[in-house]
Amino acid sequence: MGLEQVKNEILDEAEKKASQITEEAEAEAEKILEDAKEQARQIEGKIEQETEKEKEEMEQKTVSKARMDSKKRVQQAKQNEMQKLFKKFREELENLSKDQKKQLLKNAEESAGFEVAQIKASKEFESLIDDRYEEMDEKGLVLENSDGSKSLNLSYDRIVSEYRKKYRGKVSKKLFSEVE
Repeated sequence: MGLEQVKNEILDEAEKKASQITEEAEAEAEKILEDAKEQARQIEGKIEQETEKEKEEMEQKTVSKARMDSKKRVQQAKQNEMQKLFKKFREELENLSKDQKKQLLKNAEESAGFEVAQIKASKEFESLIDDRYEEMDEKGLVLENSDGSKSLNLSYDRIVSEYRKKYRGKVSKKLFSEVE
């Protein structure tokens, strides 16, 4: 065997090994590439799931906030209507006719539960009250016994306040029964 032939065999063997190594490396690279693609698909799927979940959570939060805002607005509108109603009630008290004021005074004295010695009242009641009248700045009446230990406060602010406390629920139910 000549040197040339040995050289050719070595080169052929080296070429075969190089070819085999290249094939194995390409196969390994292909496998690595497929694994990487699969991992990418899995990651992509997870990201899509997470994104969808986050999207749903944000939608729920947005809907929840919108509902809360809506409830707040409805509640505020109800409060405003109640305020208007009690303001109108107050205005109606201030616009009582002379006969209605007489009746209020009469009913107040009858329901006082004590002998009325002094009547503090706003100016519009002066002509309706005898010598027991004492002027007060607040609109309405305050009846007192002789020593001031008992009184009946029928000032308009007090009447509206008491009416509001006592009937607020009923008024609200009556006004807003169709809304709820």
